Amino acid sequence: MNQTAVDQIRFCAFCPNLCRTQYPRSGVPQREYMTPSALSYLGYAVLNDLVIYNEEVATVLTKLEACDACKIACLYNYDIPGHLRALASELKSGMVSKGDLVTR
Repeated sequence: MNQTAVDQIRFCAFCPNLCRTQYPRSGVPQREYMTPSALSYLGYAVLNDLVIYNEEVATVLTKLEACDACKIACLYNYDIPGHLRALASELKSGMVSKGDLVTR
């Protein structure tokens, strides 16, 4: 993960979800845990050791259909699905390195 990706995940986690206008058009079921902000908050929580990464978290972090649908509506043009896929991949491989990242 790079600092830009971490910053964008954190921003999305606390965004008021202006991208939700895309849900009805996409046909993706509207479930709160599938919203970009909910998934970003989960990623944020894992990065900050607020949630322990396990198989259940790994499964949730791969349910990105709503994120994909909302990407085109993001006012900030963030690639949240791409960042979450990268984070999930790094977490799964055990290669997440926070190093000098500012996660809070």
